[in-house]
Amino acid sequence: MSELDDRKPVQVTPPETTGPEEPEAARKAQFQKWFREAVRYLNDGQTDLAKTALERALSCSVDEDDARFFYEASIIYRSNGELDTALGFINRAIVARTDVPELLLEKGLVLEALQNRAYWNRAGNAPALLQQTRETLMKAVDLAAQRQNDQVRAKALGTMAVSLFYGQQKDPDRAEAFAQEAVRLGDPWGKGRQVLDALSRADNSQGMPPRGAFAGRQQGMQDGAVFSEGARRAKRPRNKKKTRRILLAILAFLVIFALFFLGSLRSNLTDIGSHFSYRFDSATGTLRISGKGEMRDFPTGLLLGHGLNWAPWEQSRNSYSDYCAVLAPIGFTASDVRRLELDERITYIGSEIFNFPNLSGELSIPEGVRAIGSCAFEGTGALEKVMIPGDIQAIATDAFSRNTTLVYDGSLEEWSRIGTRSSLREDYGNEPGGFRLRNAGRLVCSNAEVFPDEQQSGYRYSYRQSLLIRYDGTVEEFRSAFGWIDPNSSAGEDVARVECLDGTIDLTQGQTW
Repeated sequence: MSELDDRKPVQVTPPETTGPEEPEAARKAQFQKWFREAVRYLNDGQTDLAKTALERALSCSVDEDDARFFYEASIIYRSNGELDTALGFINRAIVARTDVPELLLEKGLVLEALQNRAYWNRAGNAPALLQQTRETLMKAVDLAAQRQNDQVRAKALGTMAVSLFYGQQKDPDRAEAFAQEAVRLGDPWGKGRQVLDALSRADNSQGMPPRGAFAGRQQGMQDGAVFSEGARRAKRPRNKKKTRRILLAILAFLVIFALFFLGSLRSNLTDIGSHFSYRFDSATGTLRISGKGEMRDFPTGLLLGHGLNWAPWEQSRNSYSDYCAVLAPIGFTASDVRRLELDERITYIGSEIFNFPNLSGELSIPEGVRAIGSCAFEGTGALEKVMIPGDIQAIATDAFSRNTTLVYDGSLEEWSRIGTRSSLREDYGNEPGGFRLRNAGRLVCSNAEVFPDEQQSGYRYSYRQSLLIRYDGTVEEFRSAFGWIDPNSSAGEDVARVECLDGTIDLTQGQTW
């Protein structure tokens, strides 16, 4: 068996027969036929059809040592989001062939997807899956080095670099080293270059505190200890002078503590995330957010009580306006913001952070954003359109206002697999959810459009909209991709009609598929 390539078409030569076809030969011929079809569909990006062809091949039975088949099956099921099934297939491939680095690389990709799902669903042991993912990828690197397979080695190193730079338990130094080695070996997936580009834009202000400052604090602590020890051993009589010194020391401590507390409180009242800053242009009404990483979730409780724990520009702070004017003045409110510019290095947009009622026009979510918190843009009533990148992993409930059109750089099938509790999708247990448009006016994907059905009354129930889906495919293709939509279940009761290229599916009469 030659080295595996994760996207290389499989070349299968049917067995030659000289007489009447034996049952076993016929079975193998059918298996090879459907296996070739599955690989062809996979290479064309039609993973749903690839899965169907693969199931036909499975019905012909499989040789337990056919590592190529199990490997391609893992890719197909991973592409369809059926990660547990994909893991089973890749494990069978590794048992059949322990000397092929492509198999370990594929297992690392499956484990990475499982870890992401566990993290965003808050279910499962995400840290253990993360450790298993990285151990598997490093085994792939070592085996690829032994087999002198630079392409697989570069892919595994690039994947490790992205995991260490963007994922949980970050290690930027190791991420940079892996990325550099991946680029040196060719970096076929471009992940190493992605990490190096991000590092080149990193903010140098995130370094460790100057050693001199730390040494000064340490020396101050030592001096204080010497002073306290000397005072303890001093045998001067209790007199008014000593009492006055003690009172002055206590007063000085209280003043220092009060200044520290007020400084910390002011920082909390103006902070939107570690290493983030913002600047407002009153002439254009533009708020610019600069920084990298994850923004804060709001509201966040503070020591002075509820009301001071909102975003710096939030109207809810008005009840404490006197305190805010003295401690943390920012010079503008949410109503003053008409345009919003976000740094491309942002990876998470926090909950209830951008409730700007006069924000208008279009807004582009940066490519690096992986998740958006609940109600992040809920109050942006004048915002007309939001451009969402295809790599986003989760959008929390009520993230956008009900007048907003969401333009998603991906297919409807890809959207249905985004994270948990999306504003356009909710999960019920382990089953996929419906296309609720409770907090958005319209969803536009590359192959479909979802919006309220004007032929219905507007709401099938008091809190649900009746939705129309226009799908750029056939009825059979829609049913194959979204067979879980059922008017008798919580997952599908929002959808009224689906208009496909060759017909319409009417779900208003309560029929099932």
